Amino acid sequence: MKINKNIMSIFYIVILIGFVAVSVVSYITYKTTRDDHYKENEYYVQMVNLSMQNMLDQYELSLDILGKRLLENRLFENSQKTDQILNTILRENDAFVGFGLIATDGHFIFTSKNVDITKMGNLKENPETAASFLQTLHSKHLVVGRTYFVKGLGKWVIPIRKALYDENGKPLAIIATGIELDRKGGFFSNLKLKNSETILVVKELQGQFYRIFYSGKDVQDKTFLYAKAIENSVSNAVMQSLQEEYNLTLKKLQKVGKDVTVSPACKNFSDENVFISIVYNKKYDLWVSLSEAKKDWVQEALKTIIIYYVLFFTLSFLLYLLFRSIDTAEKQKIKELHYQATHDTLTKLPNRLYLNQSIYKIIKRFGGKFTVFFLDLDNFKSINDKFGHHVGDAILQNIGKRLDEFFREDRLLVRQGGDEFIIFVPLCNEDEKEELANALLAYISKPCKIDNMEFVIRASIGSADYPDDCQDIETLFSYADIAMYAAKKNKNAYSPFSKEMKEESLTRLAIEHELNGALQNSEFWMVYQPQIKADGSLHGVEALIRWKNEKLGFVPPDKFISVAEEMGLMDSIGDFIIDRTLQDIKAIKEALDISFSISINISVKQMMESNFLEKLLTKIEHYSCEKKEITIEITESLFIEDMEYILPILEEVKHAGLKISLDDFGTGYSSLSILKRLPIDELKIDKSFIDDILTDKQSLSLVEDIIQITHHLSKSSLAEGTETLQQVEKLRTCKCEIFQGYYFSKPLTKEDLKTYIYENFFMKKGL
Repeated sequence: MKINKNIMSIFYIVILIGFVAVSVVSYITYKTTRDDHYKENEYYVQMVNLSMQNMLDQYELSLDILGKRLLENRLFENSQKTDQILNTILRENDAFVGFGLIATDGHFIFTSKNVDITKMGNLKENPETAASFLQTLHSKHLVVGRTYFVKGLGKWVIPIRKALYDENGKPLAIIATGIELDRKGGFFSNLKLKNSETILVVKELQGQFYRIFYSGKDVQDKTFLYAKAIENSVSNAVMQSLQEEYNLTLKKLQKVGKDVTVSPACKNFSDENVFISIVYNKKYDLWVSLSEAKKDWVQEALKTIIIYYVLFFTLSFLLYLLFRSIDTAEKQKIKELHYQATHDTLTKLPNRLYLNQSIYKIIKRFGGKFTVFFLDLDNFKSINDKFGHHVGDAILQNIGKRLDEFFREDRLLVRQGGDEFIIFVPLCNEDEKEELANALLAYISKPCKIDNMEFVIRASIGSADYPDDCQDIETLFSYADIAMYAAKKNKNAYSPFSKEMKEESLTRLAIEHELNGALQNSEFWMVYQPQIKADGSLHGVEALIRWKNEKLGFVPPDKFISVAEEMGLMDSIGDFIIDRTLQDIKAIKEALDISFSISINISVKQMMESNFLEKLLTKIEHYSCEKKEITIEITESLFIEDMEYILPILEEVKHAGLKISLDDFGTGYSSLSILKRLPIDELKIDKSFIDDILTDKQSLSLVEDIIQITHHLSKSSLAEGTETLQQVEKLRTCKCEIFQGYYFSKPLTKEDLKTYIYENFFMKKGL
């Protein structure tokens, strides 16, 4: 029943994942279909707008020419010639519904014969025409007015008017015509749109929106459509959608001049939910929209989604049959699987699961008193990376066999995972433990041959005693682990857990606890140590973080940075370092009108954040800093094991225009071949080499070699920890290019750095 339950749990998880996947794909399909319809609608609304503008441009040109001709020598006073001109135009182009020449006070001076001038009234006094008439008087372009029923024509017309000006720019009269709404072919007859798409042209007058043209066939009542403003509920719904979906107002949309698609909480005249594409025609002060019922694309999306779910439920049924078959087979292999679950497949030793399940039996087996050895292979990752995992696996099998051979039956061996092993032995005194551990290290380090290659494997061992050191098993394991890491500092060594290690562990816990609120409590600050060129000029500064806690006092970076990385705090602390550094250096550069390089230490875990480079470049741009003056410092000893992962990131950093410095060079495991691959600009020679260059020929020789390497690789060399004039002079003879250390300056606060630069690089030059 348990096996069946486990298998079926997996089945349900798979089904859940499948259901989620299908739901996600369905959502994407739904959204993609919607977006495709939106894009299509936006394309067509631009076409509608372009078509309308081209037509209005033609009207404007025709009215401009006609109006000037009628005013020329007051030709309109000659009714015979005027009639002849207008009748010819009307006969040859049925697009014009009629013509009128209007005085600036609003009354008609002259009209074409098909217009009853006695019924036209005064446009300046007519509430349907007054606002657009006044707009025409103040516009150099053709103005489209409100659509209304023109009594002089007996038709519903979209009025089009153009002001005519004298040489001084004073309006003389207005020439007007119109577009008949019921004209055969329609306003946009040249556009091929879907039956479900509806064109709406709107004009805003005195804060109200009026329909100028509506292509829908669902409303025939022109008085309803054109004689009154659009309902506030409709316009408010569109404006609210603009704000929510694009953070735009109508005024902003007018300025940006782009088309957008919104889904307002309103319906068309057929009571259907619609989405609307809107574009503003700035030249003619018109809003053009193209609406389509949502159901069109919803139905299209649903057809595809239904197919997805039919396939999903069909596959789910087939999976059910498959899992039932697996359940039957699994019951037959229950003993084998149980062994595989509790033993390491590679070494055949018990694994951590076995340990967790059997811990109380183990305590009883050893009579409640035992020692735990925690063993970890030295540099095993390097072997895996260099020779491949098949070699690493063979080594682990060899180690497991040797452990099994070394210990008698009264010991328990467990493979913790990776290259870590836990060994339970009866409790013994310190001398016996040390003798046993050293004998084990010697036995493990005997050469072994794999693929015709000989390997000497070394290990580090830590131990803790139950119940003397601790009565909690997990804590006991952590104590043995701490002791192992203490041994790992020397490699191939043994270290028992001690009170000092416990205190160090407690200190680490205290650091973890206090680090949580350090940023919020403003406990961090930045200092900057100058970097001086060989000729004595300022090269740049290195940014260094400092932390002082009320309980812990001053905590050096080498104590809290690694803790912060493990706690996942380096992202926020790294942001603080970058922000504060760029802010401080920008202020100093602006105050002194000077340029120099700034080096910022970046931890590998911080660099491995997915958006590290993007965020860094954003900050550099925000503070208006030059990318070429920013140097990213990475530590050799930290990145070397993640070489293949870090290298592409470094390439991106370099490509972005930033510089890269390799810190603490010489203390890690870099080879010349690796160094050649790195896209770095600068090598920082570790202080441990600089300290002895005056007294130790070997240290001096190493420094000279490192500097020569940088020259051959066309990189800069920087010596850290230069504390005396003699060291500086010796390094200069070695052709070192840049210096950093207490001889020149200790790390300085922002204000002290400003003073230092001013006094050393301005006053000395008489600036």
